[in-house]
Amino acid sequence: MEIPQEIVRLYFQNNFSASRQANNEFNVYLQARNYQFSKEFLQPIYNEKVISSILNGKLEAKNLLKAIMENDIETIYSWTNASWSSISRPSVDIQKDVSAAATAIEYGIGSRDFWNKRIVGKSFQEVMRILKKEKDVMDKMGLSFKDIEDSSGKPINNIDDEEYKELE
Repeated sequence: MEIPQEIVRLYFQNNFSASRQANNEFNVYLQARNYQFSKEFLQPIYNEKVISSILNGKLEAKNLLKAIMENDIETIYSWTNASWSSISRPSVDIQKDVSAAATAIEYGIGSRDFWNKRIVGKSFQEVMRILKKEKDVMDKMGLSFKDIEDSSGKPINNIDDEEYKELE
C-alpha cells in the first residue's frame, strides 16, 4: 500500500532519524494521493461550479464562455486553475522544519507559500492576514510580537500599513 510499516502500526521503535524518515516517506505518499484526488475529483467539480456560476449569472466571465465555445484550453485553464492542498501533518520536530524552511526560502529553493502550506496548512497570504489582525489587536492593547522587538524589548515596526494592505 506504499505506507511505511511504522506508520501503519503507529509503532516507532527505531531511532529518531529512522522514524522521521518513515514519516517523510508517508508525506510523499500523502502528497501523491492528494495530487491525484485533487486532479481527478476536486478539479472537475470546481470547473463545473465555475462554469455553472457563469451560466446562472452569478459570475461574470465572458472570456471563459467564449473560450469554451472555441475550445481555447489555455484560457479555460487560466480561469479554472486551482491549487489544492491537504491538511498539514504535525511536525516531528517543528524547530528543524522551520529552520529548513527558512534556509530554503533564503536560498530561493522554496516559497513562503509552499512552506506555510506544508508546515501549518495555510497559504502565506492567509497567514499574513491572520498576523495582521493579531497585530491590530495587539497594537490596540499596547503589546508587540517578540519577533518584532529589538534586544531591549522595544517594538520594531519594519512593515508599514501599505505592505499589509497589499496582502489583503
